[in-house]
Amino acid sequence: MTNDLAVETRSLVVRRGKNEVLHGLDVHIPQGQLIGLLGPSGSGKTTLLRAILGSQQIASGSISVLGHPAGSRVLRKQVGYMAQTASIYDDLTVQQNLDYFAAVLKAPRDDVARVLEAVDLTSTAKQLAANLSGGQRTRVSLAIALLGTPQLLILDEPTVGSSRMSNRGVPSSAMASETRVRCPPLRFAASCFAVEVRSTASSTRVTKAGSLRFPRLGAGAR
Repeated sequence: MTNDLAVETRSLVVRRGKNEVLHGLDVHIPQGQLIGLLGPSGSGKTTLLRAILGSQQIASGSISVLGHPAGSRVLRKQVGYMAQTASIYDDLTVQQNLDYFAAVLKAPRDDVARVLEAVDLTSTAKQLAANLSGGQRTRVSLAIALLGTPQLLILDEPTVGSSRMSNRGVPSSAMASETRVRCPPLRFAASCFAVEVRSTASSTRVTKAGSLRFPRLGAGAR
Protein backbone atom coordinates (compact mmCIF):
# COMPACT_ATOMS: atom_id res chain seq x y z
CA MET A 1 0.00 0.00 0.00
CA THR A 2 1.37 3.39 -0.97
CA ASN A 3 1.74 6.10 1.67
CA ASP A 4 -0.92 8.36 0.13
CA LEU A 5 -3.69 5.76 0.35
CA ALA A 6 -5.87 5.41 3.44
CA VAL A 7 -7.76 2.36 2.17
CA GLU A 8 -6.80 -0.11 -0.52
CA THR A 9 -8.52 -3.34 -1.51
CA ARG A 10 -7.25 -5.77 -4.10
CA SER A 11 -9.50 -8.32 -5.80
CA LEU A 12 -11.79 -8.29 -2.76
CA VAL A 13 -14.42 -11.04 -2.76
CA VAL A 14 -17.03 -11.51 -0.03
CA ARG A 15 -19.52 -14.36 0.00
CA ARG A 16 -22.52 -15.06 2.20
CA GLY A 17 -23.44 -18.67 1.89
CA LYS A 18 -23.58 -19.41 -1.84
CA ASN A 19 -24.08 -15.76 -2.77
CA GLU A 20 -21.14 -13.61 -3.81
CA VAL A 21 -21.76 -10.12 -2.40
CA LEU A 22 -18.60 -8.31 -3.53
CA HIS A 23 -17.02 -9.32 -6.81
CA GLY A 24 -13.26 -8.76 -6.92
CA LEU A 25 -13.28 -5.10 -5.86
CA ASP A 26 -10.19 -2.95 -6.35
CA VAL A 27 -10.56 0.19 -4.25
CA HIS A 28 -7.97 2.95 -3.83
CA ILE A 29 -8.93 5.75 -1.43
CA PRO A 30 -6.42 8.56 -0.93
CA GLN A 31 -5.98 10.31 2.40
CA GLY A 32 -7.61 13.66 3.06
CA GLN A 33 -10.89 13.08 1.21
CA LEU A 34 -14.54 12.62 2.04
CA ILE A 35 -15.83 9.73 -0.05
CA GLY A 36 -19.55 9.23 -0.60
CA LEU A 37 -20.56 5.61 -1.22
CA LEU A 38 -23.96 5.41 -2.89
CA GLY A 39 -26.19 2.51 -3.85
CA PRO A 40 -29.57 0.85 -3.34
CA SER A 41 -30.28 -1.47 -0.42
CA GLY A 42 -28.47 -4.77 -0.85
CA SER A 43 -25.81 -3.43 -3.21
CA GLY A 44 -22.92 -4.19 -0.84
CA LYS A 45 -22.25 -0.80 0.81
CA THR A 46 -22.34 -1.98 4.41
CA THR A 47 -20.53 -5.20 3.51
CA LEU A 48 -17.67 -3.18 2.04
CA LEU A 49 -17.50 -0.92 5.09
CA ARG A 50 -17.51 -3.91 7.44
CA ALA A 51 -14.72 -5.46 5.40
CA ILE A 52 -12.68 -2.27 5.76
CA LEU A 53 -13.32 -2.34 9.51
CA GLY A 54 -12.15 -5.95 9.66
CA SER A 55 -15.46 -7.28 11.01
CA GLN A 56 -16.50 -8.96 7.75
CA GLN A 57 -15.02 -12.31 6.77
CA ILE A 58 -13.67 -12.18 3.22
CA ALA A 59 -13.40 -15.05 0.74
CA SER A 60 -10.31 -13.78 -1.08
CA GLY A 61 -8.32 -10.65 -1.84
CA SER A 62 -6.76 -8.19 0.58
CA ILE A 63 -7.59 -4.98 2.44
CA SER A 64 -5.10 -2.44 3.78
CA VAL A 65 -6.20 0.38 6.10
CA LEU A 66 -3.75 3.14 7.00
CA GLY A 67 -0.92 0.82 6.07
CA HIS A 68 -2.13 -2.18 8.12
CA PRO A 69 -4.27 -5.23 7.37
CA ALA A 70 -7.95 -4.48 8.03
CA GLY A 71 -8.95 -5.40 11.59
CA SER A 72 -5.44 -5.07 13.00
CA ARG A 73 -5.25 -4.27 16.69
CA VAL A 74 -3.27 -1.10 15.98
CA LEU A 75 -6.25 0.29 14.03
CA ARG A 76 -8.70 0.20 16.96
CA LYS A 77 -7.93 3.76 17.99
CA GLN A 78 -7.26 4.98 14.45
CA VAL A 79 -10.63 4.14 12.92
CA GLY A 80 -13.94 5.63 14.10
CA TYR A 81 -17.16 3.90 13.07
CA MET A 82 -20.79 4.99 13.10
CA ALA A 83 -23.16 2.09 12.39
CA GLN A 84 -26.57 2.31 10.71
CA THR A 85 -28.32 1.76 14.05
CA ALA A 86 -27.40 3.97 17.00
CA SER A 87 -25.25 1.87 19.34
CA ILE A 88 -25.99 3.68 22.59
CA TYR A 89 -27.36 2.75 26.01
CA ASP A 90 -30.93 3.98 26.54
CA ASP A 91 -30.67 3.91 30.34
CA LEU A 92 -27.70 6.32 30.30
CA THR A 93 -27.65 10.02 29.56
CA VAL A 94 -25.91 11.39 26.49
CA GLN A 95 -23.00 12.47 28.70
CA GLN A 96 -22.76 9.07 30.39
CA ASN A 97 -22.76 7.27 27.06
CA LEU A 98 -19.89 9.41 25.85
CA ASP A 99 -18.01 9.11 29.16
CA TYR A 100 -18.25 5.32 28.89
CA PHE A 101 -16.99 5.10 25.31
CA ALA A 102 -14.28 7.68 25.99
CA ALA A 103 -13.02 5.50 28.84
CA VAL A 104 -13.03 2.41 26.61
CA LEU A 105 -11.06 4.28 23.93
CA LYS A 106 -8.82 5.98 26.52
CA ALA A 107 -9.63 9.30 24.87
CA PRO A 108 -8.43 12.60 26.39
CA ARG A 109 -10.54 13.96 29.25
CA ASP A 110 -11.70 16.99 27.26
CA ASP A 111 -12.87 14.86 24.33
CA VAL A 112 -16.45 14.45 25.54
CA ALA A 113 -17.04 18.20 25.69
CA ARG A 114 -15.38 18.59 22.29
CA VAL A 115 -17.55 16.05 20.48
CA LEU A 116 -20.73 17.24 22.20
CA GLU A 117 -20.07 20.69 20.79
CA ALA A 118 -19.13 19.27 17.40
CA VAL A 119 -22.53 17.57 16.98
CA ASP A 120 -24.49 20.34 18.72
CA LEU A 121 -25.64 18.25 21.70
CA THR A 122 -24.11 20.18 24.59
CA SER A 123 -27.53 21.34 25.80
CA THR A 124 -28.83 17.75 25.60
CA ALA A 125 -25.98 16.12 27.54
CA LYS A 126 -28.07 15.37 30.66
CA GLN A 127 -31.00 13.79 28.80
CA LEU A 128 -31.56 10.05 28.88
CA ALA A 129 -30.79 8.45 25.52
CA ALA A 130 -34.20 6.75 25.62
CA ASN A 131 -35.86 10.17 25.37
CA LEU A 132 -33.90 11.40 22.34
CA SER A 133 -35.32 11.83 18.85
CA GLY A 134 -34.01 9.69 16.01
CA GLY A 135 -31.84 12.50 14.73
CA GLN A 136 -30.37 13.16 18.18
CA ARG A 137 -29.54 9.47 18.62
CA THR A 138 -27.75 9.57 15.27
CA ARG A 139 -25.70 12.54 16.45
CA VAL A 140 -24.76 10.74 19.67
CA SER A 141 -23.44 7.87 17.54
CA LEU A 142 -21.48 10.36 15.45
CA ALA A 143 -20.03 11.91 18.60
CA ILE A 144 -18.89 8.48 19.77
CA ALA A 145 -17.20 7.86 16.41
CA LEU A 146 -15.35 11.18 16.74
CA LEU A 147 -13.88 10.36 20.17
CA GLY A 148 -10.12 10.16 20.21
CA THR A 149 -9.72 11.88 16.85
CA PRO A 150 -9.38 8.79 14.64
CA GLN A 151 -7.41 8.90 11.41
CA LEU A 152 -10.30 7.35 9.45
CA LEU A 153 -13.98 7.97 10.10
CA ILE A 154 -16.54 5.58 8.60
CA LEU A 155 -20.21 6.57 8.64
CA ASP A 156 -22.75 3.96 7.55
CA GLU A 157 -26.07 5.61 6.58
CA PRO A 158 -25.26 8.73 8.65
CA THR A 159 -28.63 10.40 8.00
CA VAL A 160 -30.94 7.53 8.98
CA GLY A 161 -33.50 8.72 11.54
CA SER A 162 -32.96 12.40 10.75
CA SER A 163 -35.39 14.82 9.20
CA ARG A 164 -34.63 16.36 5.81
CA MET A 165 -33.40 19.53 7.48
CA SER A 166 -31.18 17.77 9.99
CA ASN A 167 -29.93 15.39 7.27
CA ARG A 168 -27.87 18.25 5.96
CA GLY A 169 -26.49 18.88 9.43
CA VAL A 170 -25.28 15.39 10.35
CA PRO A 171 -22.63 15.07 7.62
CA SER A 172 -21.75 18.74 8.10
CA SER A 173 -20.76 18.07 11.69
CA ALA A 174 -18.35 15.38 10.55
CA MET A 175 -16.97 17.71 7.91
CA ALA A 176 -16.53 20.78 10.09
CA SER A 177 -13.12 22.43 10.10
CA GLU A 178 -10.37 20.29 11.60
CA THR A 179 -9.33 23.25 13.74
CA ARG A 180 -12.78 23.45 15.34
CA VAL A 181 -13.60 19.79 15.98
CA ARG A 182 -10.30 18.08 15.16
CA CYS A 183 -11.88 15.69 12.67
CA PRO A 184 -9.68 13.13 10.90
CA PRO A 185 -8.13 13.82 7.50
CA LEU A 186 -10.29 11.24 5.72
CA ARG A 187 -13.95 10.42 6.11
CA PHE A 188 -15.89 7.66 4.41
CA ALA A 189 -19.68 8.00 4.31
CA ALA A 190 -22.17 5.49 2.94
CA SER A 191 -25.71 6.49 2.08
CA CYS A 192 -28.59 5.55 -0.19
CA PHE A 193 -29.50 9.19 -0.70
CA ALA A 194 -27.51 10.75 -3.53
CA VAL A 195 -28.65 14.32 -2.82
CA GLU A 196 -27.30 14.18 0.74
CA VAL A 197 -23.87 12.78 -0.11
CA ARG A 198 -23.49 14.80 -3.30
CA SER A 199 -23.79 18.06 -1.36
CA THR A 200 -20.92 17.16 0.99
CA ALA A 201 -18.60 14.56 -0.55
CA SER A 202 -15.39 15.46 -2.36
CA SER A 203 -15.94 12.40 -4.56
CA THR A 204 -18.48 9.61 -4.89
CA ARG A 205 -18.59 5.89 -5.63
CA VAL A 206 -21.70 3.89 -6.47
CA THR A 207 -22.16 0.24 -5.57
CA LYS A 208 -24.39 -1.88 -7.76
CA ALA A 209 -24.75 -5.61 -7.29
CA GLY A 210 -21.43 -5.84 -5.47
CA SER A 211 -19.38 -3.83 -7.96
CA LEU A 212 -18.14 -0.24 -7.88
CA ARG A 213 -19.04 2.49 -10.35
CA PHE A 214 -17.50 5.95 -10.72
CA PRO A 215 -20.39 8.15 -11.87
CA ARG A 216 -20.80 11.79 -12.70
CA LEU A 217 -23.72 12.78 -10.49
CA GLY A 218 -24.16 16.31 -11.79
CA ALA A 219 -22.73 19.72 -10.99
CA GLY A 220 -20.11 19.61 -8.26
CA ALA A 221 -19.72 15.84 -8.28
CA ARG A 222 -16.44 14.28 -9.33
